[in-house]
Amino acid sequence: MAEFVFSNLRCLRCRKRLIFREGKYSCSACGTSATMVRGKPAFLADQDLQKFKTDLGTGFLNRLSTFLKKNPALYNALFYLLSPALFLGKSPRAFLKLLPSEALIVDIGSGSKKISPNVINLDIYPWDNVDIVSDAHDLPFLDNSVDAVITTWTMEHLKYPGKVVSEIYRVLKPRGYLYLSTNFIIPYHSSPHDYYRWTREGLAVLLEDFELVELKPTAGPTCALLL
Repeated sequence: MAEFVFSNLRCLRCRKRLIFREGKYSCSACGTSATMVRGKPAFLADQDLQKFKTDLGTGFLNRLSTFLKKNPALYNALFYLLSPALFLGKSPRAFLKLLPSEALIVDIGSGSKKISPNVINLDIYPWDNVDIVSDAHDLPFLDNSVDAVITTWTMEHLKYPGKVVSEIYRVLKPRGYLYLSTNFIIPYHSSPHDYYRWTREGLAVLLEDFELVELKPTAGPTCALLL
């Protein structure tokens, strides 16, 4: 993780490379330093992090989601035992097997889950297992620096998904890979917000700058039929 961060993080102010010095990540050009939150480099203003924390405590669904993310083993057990979904297609772990062992992989919106030890977890909140705290709308990585990006069930919670997809495209190396899953027919589920749903055609438009290798359902149809 340290080697990856040292060579690939950038300053969000002047866009130059960050260096690790005296226990913090600093810009070699403008001197801006990343805040450290629970030992993780954070690329958020303090007020933005505090607002997100406040939103997580607002309403029953957010409080339940926050409790489960603080207890990932319980969350995973409940999700797979109680979910009415039939899981289809490639899982993120199956996707990882297609990549070389030295690949630099970022999981955007990871929450507290860790897909694999060699995956860099990025989230807007410093959950356990998060490596970098950042807003997905402005990723703290250099251009063409990441081999693969994973983002699962996150895009619907982001205010400007088109901007996030553009950021992912920017940081991916030429011929880099994106594994993205999101929702079509599913009830409202704030975490802490819930903005969008996509059809197959809508996802194709959202990802129009990418070469689509595979676009198909990964879960269903039971959960949709029960609604």
